[in-house]
Amino acid sequence: MTLRGIRHIQQEPIWGGSEDTAAALRGACALGLVRMNYPQVMSELADLLADPKPEARMAAARAIAYSEDLLAGVPLLRLRIQVGDTAPVLSDCFLALLQLSPESSSLALIRRFLTADLNEVAEVAALALGESRLPEAFPVLQNWWQRTRITELRRTALTAIALLRQDDADTLRVSRRQRVSVVTDSGGWACGCERSDLCTQHLSSRP
Repeated sequence: MTLRGIRHIQQEPIWGGSEDTAAALRGACALGLVRMNYPQVMSELADLLADPKPEARMAAARAIAYSEDLLAGVPLLRLRIQVGDTAPVLSDCFLALLQLSPESSSLALIRRFLTADLNEVAEVAALALGESRLPEAFPVLQNWWQRTRITELRRTALTAIALLRQDDADTLRVSRRQRVSVVTDSGGWACGCERSDLCTQHLSSRP
């Protein structure tokens, strides 16, 4: 049943046509096949990683990470990332890749997406690096924070740095807090950095 489920398509009528509603089922069955140690599971996950539904592709990435199969899983994830996808799917692929292969080559690949045209893709790349807690991710995120001039991305950079939970990251946050100079209209603080970008989410109290 699990093998049938990962391939199951359920077309339901909607206004003007039909829609496949079995993406969640395919994703659940993918994880089930991994837990069962199904011999051909990576072939099934490769197909699911190309599923038309983003929910199924996200589930495939999570199942690949759960499989702990570096030999087959890492190339599949790198290919999906290189081909491109929506921000939510890329987020799961980034996280899965860093979980399976927390190495410089994985970090270098994800680093490229910090300069993506779509801000949401850059944000999920930064947050994935932060959640990895890799020491090598700190200078990457710090450099991105220093270079970007978009307020929302600067806030995301600080969030990602905070997720690292490293001494260097703590030092940076303390340094930022000490440089606070003025109060904003919203009651938060404006940092004394270039452009005075607001960091109210992270520096919301007096030093």
